[in-house]
Amino acid sequence: AEKLVAEATTAGGLQNMEVLSDEPVLLAGRAGFRLHLAYRLPVDAGSVRYEQILVGANSPQGIFIVSYRAPHLHFFRRDTEAFEKTLATFAIADKAPKR
Repeated sequence: AEKLVAEATTAGGLQNMEVLSDEPVLLAGRAGFRLHLAYRLPVDAGSVRYEQILVGANSPQGIFIVSYRAPHLHFFRRDTEAFEKTLATFAIADKAPKR
């Protein structure tokens, strides 16, 4: 989780990034992390503040990240419940399907 925050801050040029929470969780039954961030994009300097939830976990196939981002005012809180319901259905297959 810390690496994702560091990379997003430097590579994306995000402004005023704030980690609102960073906690361990299960994603599709695997140990993972949940980040709740707030920031502004460079083009929106001084205006729109975004909030983002990133939930991630490692698997043999690599890292899986499920994310939700929306403007802080109105949209983020309005649609967080829909994101949580969708997140609850996320699954990671143990093996790739045979072709």
